[in-house]
Amino acid sequence: MKNVLVVDDETSLIESMKVGFETFKDSFSVLTARNGRESIAVLESTPIDLVVTDLRMPEIDGIELLAYMSSNFPSIPAIVMSAFGTPEIEEKLKAMGGVIKFMDKPVEFDDLAQSIVEGLKYETPGGSLSGISVGSFLQLVEMERKTCLLDVHSDDGEKGLFYFNQGALCDAIFGNLKGEEAFYEIIRLDNVQISFKNLPKKKLMVKKRIKTPLMSLLMEGARLKDEAAAEKEVVSVVEDLKAVDEGGDEKNNENAVFSLEKDTEELAEKEEKTISSEGGNQMAGLKEILKEMAGEMDGVIALGVIGMDGITVATHNPTGADMDAISAKFAMLMKLGEKATNDIKTMGDFEENLVQAKNAWILTRFLSKDYYVALAVSREGTLGNVRLVAQKYTDQLNRAI
Repeated sequence: MKNVLVVDDETSLIESMKVGFETFKDSFSVLTARNGRESIAVLESTPIDLVVTDLRMPEIDGIELLAYMSSNFPSIPAIVMSAFGTPEIEEKLKAMGGVIKFMDKPVEFDDLAQSIVEGLKYETPGGSLSGISVGSFLQLVEMERKTCLLDVHSDDGEKGLFYFNQGALCDAIFGNLKGEEAFYEIIRLDNVQISFKNLPKKKLMVKKRIKTPLMSLLMEGARLKDEAAAEKEVVSVVEDLKAVDEGGDEKNNENAVFSLEKDTEELAEKEEKTISSEGGNQMAGLKEILKEMAGEMDGVIALGVIGMDGITVATHNPTGADMDAISAKFAMLMKLGEKATNDIKTMGDFEENLVQAKNAWILTRFLSKDYYVALAVSREGTLGNVRLVAQKYTDQLNRAI
């Protein structure tokens, strides 16, 4: 008999599931827990074949439970339910390994039952998971605005530590390294296990050494990793060439190796100049358009073209506003708005989002599926004019990206 553990803090939901699953009693039995702490006790005492868990729960939540399972029960697959899901959260959960399905709450019982039946057939490749993606897990912690210490250690014995405060990555430690240097070393680790460390009872005084947005750090980390892999490949090719025809003309071999190294350096330099030139021209063009837009509005605080990954492409920022905050948070709002509109079939495509703060309007409008423009204007400005300007320049900005 297969055992399925259902974890949710909604007592009524748990009870209704137990009753509904009676029709499947010949296929599997259901155990329940109201939070992550109770579920860990069940996992430690009873053989479990599949876990169904909510994300937001008291004491130990679903994210911490998944981290615990990855470290201690990596062969148990999980189905995740949440009323606060976004496409990004779903993507990050699936990238972690072990999470075989994400379901929006309220869950249709028949769909959940079918997912459980299919999940019980799931076989972990090779008897163990390939490991959690550190980057995906960090993004999930950020999205859930958690305050926590994360312990990351690899099969090789290397260890690192991340500190988050309400979803913001404040610091990282790896050996003697701290801050961003430590961050890049930790995310390069392969085959890792991640666990939550208890926060000290006394107030934790942590210096905020990391001020770069998480997505920017992850992109730079990926670039550094690719760069290191490419360099290693070039070194390998050079060594192979040196070993060719050991009994032949040594001088000719050396000349061939030197030529390869020189060609590789010249190609890399040429590509770097091309990318830099294209990026610089794009940035300058977008900035000019944003500056022109600002000239048609009163009370401009900041304008920006932002990617759906939360990274700012170009800005016109006369007041020095925190565009990183706008970039990260409003990318999430745009995605939520798009998802909500898509769920209401008759609404059409989602176009723009408006936030009314005490001292400002913040209008965000899609340019394409990958980019949006954000306009932050003081309440002295006219909202109708702001919307007209955003609509007027949408096509021009889109062509310039």
